Amino acid sequence: MLAEVIFLAEFCFDCFKKIIDNNAEKDNVVLSKYKDYCEGCSKEKHVVITYKSKKSIFSKMLSIILRIR
Repeated sequence: MLAEVIFLAEFCFDCFKKIIDNNAEKDNVVLSKYKDYCEGCSKEKHVVITYKSKKSIFSKMLSIILRIR
């Protein structure tokens, strides 16, 4: 079963891989139609809108939030 996650933060695919999921592939993400500013690198790029994962992305996001604090 695939879980589809919608993100509030806007990251380009490269920053998404660094911050959210290092094993992400372009086949598992939906990029924006138009370029927007990436909140990770501050460059104008297509950003990840949704991510389809077989793993629980919620546990990854929780670990990231706890690391920031």
